[in-house]
Amino acid sequence: MPTRLGARGLGLQPVSAYYLDTPRERGLVLGFANVETDDAEGCIRQLRHAIDTTLQ
Repeated sequence: MPTRLGARGLGLQPVSAYYLDTPRERGLVLGFANVETDDAEGCIRQLRHAIDTTLQ
């Protein structure tokens, strides 16, 4: 899925990247800090589509 998201200009980071030691949690970090407010809804739609098509 990260490759598909990257192709759409979206990025995600594993939670494990934020741990100094062995990660206690698993998951993904989604950030929209570099997205204009008017573009956020479109980015969320792209993310949902990428997840939906990957899980099928």
